[in-house]
Amino acid sequence: MSRKYVFVDWNDIEAGYGVDLEGYVPHNGSPYGVKIVGHQPYIDPNPIIFADTPWETSRAGVFASFVKIDGKYHAWYDAIGPRIKLAYATSDDGIHWVKPHLGIVEFNGSRENNIVVNNDVPNQVDEGWAVIYQPEAPESERFKMVFTRVFYEDGNQHDVWQMGAVSPDGINWKETGKLFKGGDTQSSLVYDKKRKKYVVMTKAQDGENIARRTLICAESDDFKTFRTPYYVLHGDVNDDPDTDYYTPSYHLWKGAENAHVLFPTRFHRTEDFTEIQIAVSRDLHTWSKPNNGKVIIGPNQTDRLSNYADLGMTEDGNGNWVHYFGSTTAGHNGSRAPLQKPNVQGIYRFVFREDGYTSLKAESHGGFTTLGIDLGKGLKINADIQFYGYIKIAVTDWKTNEPIEGYGFEECKLEKLDNNSYAVTWAKPVCELPKNRNVRLKFEMFKADLYSYTVETEENASSDAPVPYVVAL
Repeated sequence: MSRKYVFVDWNDIEAGYGVDLEGYVPHNGSPYGVKIVGHQPYIDPNPIIFADTPWETSRAGVFASFVKIDGKYHAWYDAIGPRIKLAYATSDDGIHWVKPHLGIVEFNGSRENNIVVNNDVPNQVDEGWAVIYQPEAPESERFKMVFTRVFYEDGNQHDVWQMGAVSPDGINWKETGKLFKGGDTQSSLVYDKKRKKYVVMTKAQDGENIARRTLICAESDDFKTFRTPYYVLHGDVNDDPDTDYYTPSYHLWKGAENAHVLFPTRFHRTEDFTEIQIAVSRDLHTWSKPNNGKVIIGPNQTDRLSNYADLGMTEDGNGNWVHYFGSTTAGHNGSRAPLQKPNVQGIYRFVFREDGYTSLKAESHGGFTTLGIDLGKGLKINADIQFYGYIKIAVTDWKTNEPIEGYGFEECKLEKLDNNSYAVTWAKPVCELPKNRNVRLKFEMFKADLYSYTVETEENASSDAPVPYVVAL
């Protein structure tokens, strides 16, 4: 068992005290020289899926979902030509993709295509399919999907619902019915194993109360009955006054305790372009944007006007986490780039190192102390240490914050495990600390980024047992 702690906020770092009050003896120093920062991903220059079939004449993959199962990659993406459809593709390496002939849907007199949903029912239009794989579910429901269905009457839109569907193989789908009202473009679907809840985020329009499009969240215990949606993110004082929020690409932060990451797509109405930010949260209700909402993918990064975050995170086996986005030269409502460049539309990858969304950064000397923790069997950190930089860690007494003999800064050693991680040891082994003894970890850093660290708990420890947090989550 292990517990990973990452940097979403300051809640689990000792705040210290800046003044000596009468009768108060400060023993936990305040953090100094460190800050939480968000990081820019690497963006692949070439699309991995693009329009190259007769049923994709308008586009392929502005909205898409990606899942990796037993080493094989699977993608579900929207294809338009002429009507919007759901298509399916597979890959062995996540870069080169095959569009198999499934024989399910007829298009222009042939079933030799990769279409899984044709979307040709009168007076309704489906879009924004979001797919997850849930191996612990009954076999007939191991793949689950939510999507937006717009109902029309006399040619006018009159209702919008989030719909559900299940499948044994991700190809043959059975609708489960209406989930809750609202939505537009692509929603996000996640199953939170720890809380045993399905989480759907989607775009909402509430013209009577909020003038711009915003993001809402709804949860369910059974993928049938969803609670009333609540707002999670909409325009703040740092946004331009013409800003809408579109696709909510939401993910659980893999392996971390109570950490969530969101890649909201922000639409600028006046200039007709979209861009992607990063937001992080501990509880799904309070979200913050590292680096004051700095754009991670937009026209300045891609030279394309439209960029929409897709769903799913896959690992490449080299310590990197891969995400995806749909992108096109044309603006959201059809305007073109100033140079009238070819419409290079398709699905692209953006890549972070493991836990690389945010870090605790020390540009020079810095340090901090954690709250109490049971160190269990050991400690591992994910860090980037510059030339002549360092990270030193001491195990300290919970009350006095003084290093315990054999576990001081000078006794600390870092052993490189892979491209990202280090094992942390001291002169004395962690197993010699008294069982269930709460200690603190005191860090000293110089020219380094700390992305996460992981406490290796006892093998028989329950993952649901209350364990004090180590550091900001």
